[in-house]
Amino acid sequence: MKISMAIYRRDDIEKVINVADLNRTLYNTRYRGYLFCLEDGCNAWLCYVESKKNDSGFFRTWSKKEHKEGCPYEVNYDKFNDGSLRKFGDKNINISNKHINEKLRRTYEQIFLNISNPGKSPVKLIYGEVNRREEELKGEPALFDLGINIDGEREPYILTRRFDKLDESDIDKTRCVFGEVRSMSILNNHAYINLTNKTEKSIKIYFSEYFRAGNTPVFENLHLIKQYIDELRKQRLKINCCCIGWITKVRSGFNIHPDRFNGFILNGLGFYEIIRR
Repeated sequence: MKISMAIYRRDDIEKVINVADLNRTLYNTRYRGYLFCLEDGCNAWLCYVESKKNDSGFFRTWSKKEHKEGCPYEVNYDKFNDGSLRKFGDKNINISNKHINEKLRRTYEQIFLNISNPGKSPVKLIYGEVNRREEELKGEPALFDLGINIDGEREPYILTRRFDKLDESDIDKTRCVFGEVRSMSILNNHAYINLTNKTEKSIKIYFSEYFRAGNTPVFENLHLIKQYIDELRKQRLKINCCCIGWITKVRSGFNIHPDRFNGFILNGLGFYEIIRR
C-alpha cells in the first residue's frame, strides 16, 4: 500500500518525513532502517520505493513487518491474485473532492431530509453481503491516494451503509456511512467522532495521524467541531452525520477513516461551514 508520510527515529531524533523529500540515494545513505509507521502506537517498519514511471516514490510496509490492528495502513496483500502493489492500484480508483461532496450531500438529503434528486440514482443501501453491482464496476473507490487517477471518466459508485450495518464485507473498502453523533474526543495525535454509545459495539470516525499529517490546519481546528457537537448535545438536538471513509476492523468494532476535510458532514454542514458559524 502506498504511504506518503513516515516517522524517522534514530538516537534522540524523531521527525516526520514526506516521501516527496526523498530519493533513492538519500534513503539508502541516511534513512534506511529508521522509518516507521506514522500511526499512533504502530511501529511497523517502512521502506522507500522509487517509482520510475512518474519520477516520484512512496513508502510501503517492510516485508513481514506488521502494522497494529486497526492501523489505516494495515493491508493483507494475499487477497489479491499476485499480491502486487501494481495490481492493487489498477483495481482501485482515487475519488475526487467533487465526487465525495456530491455523494455526501445526496445521502444526507435522501436519508435525513427525505429529498429525492431528479435525474440522480437513489442512494443504494446494502445491508447484507455486497451485491453484484460492486463487482460490475470498472474499479472500486479509493482514498489516501491508494488507487489510480482517472480523467474525464465516470468515477466508481460508493456504497452506502447505516453505521450499525457495517460488517466483514466492508473491511478495507471505501463506504459512505451515516448515523447520529453521540460524542467526540480529541487526543494529541488523533481524534474520534463516536456514532455509538459506550455500551454498544464501537463505530467511530477516526482522524488518525495520517489524517493529521495531510490535513494539519484542519486537525488543529477539530476542537471547533467538538465545540459544535457539544453545544448541540447539551441542547439535546440530533446531530446527523454522513462520512466517506476507509473501513477497518478493530477489537471494539469498526473505524471509518476519512482522508480529507470534506470527507464528512454534520447536519448537512461541511467542515468550514461549521467552524465559520
